[in-house]
Amino acid sequence: MIESKAKNLYSKKFRLKTKKDFEEFFLNSKSRTLGSVKIFYSIKKELSISRLGISISARYFNSVQRNSLKRLVREFFRKSKDKFFMMDVVVTVRYSTNLSLDWSSFLAKVKVDLANILDSINIK
Repeated sequence: MIESKAKNLYSKKFRLKTKKDFEEFFLNSKSRTLGSVKIFYSIKKELSISRLGISISARYFNSVQRNSLKRLVREFFRKSKDKFFMMDVVVTVRYSTNLSLDWSSFLAKVKVDLANILDSINIK
């Protein structure tokens, strides 16, 4: 059976988009870093949707790689929405020059780092 595409989308209402959204977010955010991934998060008290922002510098990656990383991050958070309930999250990815990984290995490492950071965030 084929699943509906609408169920698998990561809608724009779940994204931090505007400059104002990002400014309000960074006033009260905390951060965690692991490897090439840094996650800023802000726990919200009111019941509303969780939103995701992605920041990937053009300094380290070409456009194809940046878009690939963004798709990977969005897919990761779409599949694990329950883990970041009531949180806004901004993910930044940087490539360290001391890493000697090919592109597919780097993507796998980013995915593992995302999971480990998300597991280390305790919501109280």
